[in-house]
Amino acid sequence: MKKILSVIILLLCAVSVQGSTRLSLSECKDMESGEILRNYLKIVPDDYVASGTVITLTYENADVIAQEVIDGRGMSKDKGFKGSGASYQYRGFKGEYKWDGKENFENAMPKVKTSQVPYHITRTDKSTVRVELCGIPKDYVNRSLEYLNYIDDKPYYYIPLTATVKDGGKEVKVTITGPANGFIKTTTLIAANKDGSSSHTEETTLREATSETTTADVPNKVSVKIGSNVMNVNGQEFILDTVPYIQQSSASTMIPLRAVSIALSEGYNGGGSENIVSWDQNTKTALINYKNKVLEFTANADHVIADGKKITMKGGVHSEITDGRMFVPFRALGEAFGINVNWDSSTWTASFN
Repeated sequence: MKKILSVIILLLCAVSVQGSTRLSLSECKDMESGEILRNYLKIVPDDYVASGTVITLTYENADVIAQEVIDGRGMSKDKGFKGSGASYQYRGFKGEYKWDGKENFENAMPKVKTSQVPYHITRTDKSTVRVELCGIPKDYVNRSLEYLNYIDDKPYYYIPLTATVKDGGKEVKVTITGPANGFIKTTTLIAANKDGSSSHTEETTLREATSETTTADVPNKVSVKIGSNVMNVNGQEFILDTVPYIQQSSASTMIPLRAVSIALSEGYNGGGSENIVSWDQNTKTALINYKNKVLEFTANADHVIADGKKITMKGGVHSEITDGRMFVPFRALGEAFGINVNWDSSTWTASFN
């Protein structure tokens, strides 16, 4: 049986359909020379995927960034650099599960609350990358994983376009090519339009409410989505090594404390320090020290300590360690920082504004 993929392109600037390929695009602003593409390629298979299957992305009017930057080993001066240790790769979660290139989907997926499947990007030359995919067994294709790991979504790949624009006055195109067995038909898409025109189909909506906290105090707009390892900071995408989820005992949205705290405090944009969060192994307590405010979250505790004052969190929620990371309720973290929080139930997105 011929294997077919439904392919969705997010954050691109054109609509194209070829054969059975399905594309969906959202707004993309005009891009300048040297700017990193902010697009992601989402692939939802309609049939099984053999582990190690390779697809190729070839860019026109864009240069692939260095492998060191893709791997998270680059320097701040390098094009595409997005923070110390921040990688474009998605090999899985540290601790319990990290894809090693072998068929391990069935063992890996039940341990994490996500339906995103790992991949590994390798730079071939200045215009081409190879993307190796973790396999998806036939029994899991086109099925909700809710019974497996509490995520009501189908397994998918979400791959960043790791290239920078060469000439901002020209279109940037990316050609997606599958293996010889027809895993995916060759398709060319516009990744950045020369005039920036597009039809808007998707955008995270943040609540515009007044607050005593000014943009100078907490300058960043941050949003995370249940089941996705992509964090949005002021319109830029960053890859998390673990994903937000719903705490079953309290039905509360849980987010990775360190990553979101750094994002809120400018650490991912070069204006702040990634050392604002420290960890006390003896007490299992995470401390956030930012602009003369100290917050303390302790694993399995139902409260947060803000500048020495104990505040009980609402709804019976408690902080907890998952996948080797401290998770806290997103509303409690936002309120402790003194910023607005918003929950979009239609997209399962938690936002800080």
